[in-house]
Amino acid sequence: MGVQHPGPLGEGAYTGPLVTKTLLFIGLRGSEAPDLVFGTAAEVAADLEGRRPDASAPRALRVLDKRTGETIHSVELDVSPTGTPMTYMANGKQYIVLAYGTGGSTGLIALALEGSGR
Repeated sequence: MGVQHPGPLGEGAYTGPLVTKTLLFIGLRGSEAPDLVFGTAAEVAADLEGRRPDASAPRALRVLDKRTGETIHSVELDVSPTGTPMTYMANGKQYIVLAYGTGGSTGLIALALEGSGR
């Protein structure tokens, strides 16, 4: 079984990916983001050709199973993420952090992973 190219994950409407042993975390920038499409570069380009952004598309952190590409969790965000997700541990709890905004309107979003810590 060959490795499938996940398409344009680090530019345009997506943040860069955070990859763990089994998961892929990626930020979606809302109305700029069509559905995440997997396939070869040619398949992705053909699928996205002529597609217009969906104004109702959520701004979200999406978690995918790295082996299957299946979305296993998605968290809607109040702002569009602009930075690649990062992970850190504090007081025994694991967090995923994303930067958002541009210019003078920037910040960080920190989400605690369920089941981590006490």
